[in-house]
Amino acid sequence: MKKIVATGTFDILHPGHVYYLEESKKLGDELWVIVAREKNVVHKPRPIVSEDQRLEMIQSLSCVDHAVLGDMDDMYKPIQEINPDIITIGFNQKWSEDKLKTEMHERGIQSEVVRIGEYCGSPFTSSTKIINEAISRRTWAVPDKSDKITTLIDFIKGKGGEAVLIPAEDVVTGEWVLQKCLFGCSGYGHRFGCPPYTPTPSETKKVLSGYSTALLIKFEGDVGVATPERVVSRRMTRYVQQVMYDLEKMAFSFGFYKALGYTGHQCGWCAHCPAKEKGAKITDCVNRTKMRPSMEAAGIDAYATCASVGWKLDILTCTEVEGGSVLDSPMTTVMLLLIE
Repeated sequence: MKKIVATGTFDILHPGHVYYLEESKKLGDELWVIVAREKNVVHKPRPIVSEDQRLEMIQSLSCVDHAVLGDMDDMYKPIQEINPDIITIGFNQKWSEDKLKTEMHERGIQSEVVRIGEYCGSPFTSSTKIINEAISRRTWAVPDKSDKITTLIDFIKGKGGEAVLIPAEDVVTGEWVLQKCLFGCSGYGHRFGCPPYTPTPSETKKVLSGYSTALLIKFEGDVGVATPERVVSRRMTRYVQQVMYDLEKMAFSFGFYKALGYTGHQCGWCAHCPAKEKGAKITDCVNRTKMRPSMEAAGIDAYATCASVGWKLDILTCTEVEGGSVLDSPMTTVMLLLIE
């Protein structure tokens, strides 16, 4: 008898989950499903549905022969106990096939690893999409607010970007982000939009607690021409910062009086910034009405926040050339608008 193992969180069961499991069952005789423990879900926001309820839902599917909860301490232990012939992976699961094979072989399990393709028969094939749609439809108790949110999103699309409504609680902060600014960025302290002039991660976390919804925004590439001296063009920096300034003003005019933006890149409003001068204070900034810190400058973990909506940010790498360096791939600029 050929045994198949499939794994997942299965938060808010949808047709994409069912397709993944049905296709997995076709590969063998007996389908085992391992449902992730809540404490072990660290690569995305914690599940809304409890692990016992998620397990019960998976057990109710006709294609599933056995369903168990994952191990609290060793994610590979249940797989080792089942000893499957095949392990299947969903099309958007973050597993590395090679890493999984290596781990299994080290434990004496010679399982084949198969990635199941994407299901395209329904618009709602991810829990995140379902949650976002629910937020956009149900959050707004005051008439016309949903239309105003759509207008804000359309404004970003018209500027060449992408925007999605998210719960403010999905915005992730981290003390490590400030450390990366301090020890990993040559621009530290050179602009009023950078630390140490910007809110700390803990201060930003307190601000986020006063909001329920936000718009997460991204732009791909560069609208200008980068040079070895500057891997992102000044034109791109000014472009996205003007977009955020206009977006925040628009949201405020719509009645979202708490609207507050976090832009992308170091501040580019002035050619010279007195931030690095001795005794400089944030009130010395002549463009504070327009200047906003980037997400990272305020201690926001852009990678984890984007992961909550399924946006995967690749690590940027550069190639050294004469006069500086150039990016090996286009940069993704990520920004955030807190709404209310």
